[in-house]
Amino acid sequence: MTIEYLKSVLAHVSQTDGNYRSLYKPSIVTHPIPFFGNLESAIILTVGVNPSNGEFTPDRWPDKISPEDLYIRLKNYFHNPCKAHPWFYGWNQALQQLNEDFTYYKKTVAHTDLSPRATISMTRVHDKLLFKQMLEEDIKFLFKVIECSKNVKLIMTGGKVLREFYIAQWIGKHASKPIVLEPIKKGVGATSFYKLKGFDWDVSVFSSNVSPSCCVRLLENVHANRDELRRILK
Repeated sequence: MTIEYLKSVLAHVSQTDGNYRSLYKPSIVTHPIPFFGNLESAIILTVGVNPSNGEFTPDRWPDKISPEDLYIRLKNYFHNPCKAHPWFYGWNQALQQLNEDFTYYKKTVAHTDLSPRATISMTRVHDKLLFKQMLEEDIKFLFKVIECSKNVKLIMTGGKVLREFYIAQWIGKHASKPIVLEPIKKGVGATSFYKLKGFDWDVSVFSSNVSPSCCVRLLENVHANRDELRRILK
């Protein structure tokens, strides 16, 4: 992941953000976040819908930040003086089922989203069509992040987009050729396995019906499939 790439995300958001201002909480200053953690060393990449605006409390982020400082902050997100957003706790707990070395804090796991924009909570969005339009416009950056994550063997997703499509399904639905999401098999419980093809290498994808917001159920889903997940990560 290069600073030039980050600058391209910032430019895209700056040029298009006027279309989506109604999706933001007016009283909060946010910054685009295309990734959290060290993509170069990550073996697992977790994927959500978009960053929480709860990330941007006054004591956590300045109102203005240079692209260079933003890049450093995001790459070292899990080692900053400010603690990571509590949302990541659920994935960290679930990933411990696979290997104690798989954690954001050991730089073996990183995170990205379908959109880098920290809007209001997806559950509170009134204009669902506009929110979908935002995701459709921004998802190209997700594929750029994956392309930059050369060591990633496994993408892990949890939950749905607006209670309609699982995140993995959304990725497959909006992938542009040559990228395709190929179903592999149903997992144990409400889970599925896929292959994301079209990069220099194929990436396995694990889909859970619940997100880290349902920490216990996510942990159960990962635990129930841990033998297959460990096989992928060998």
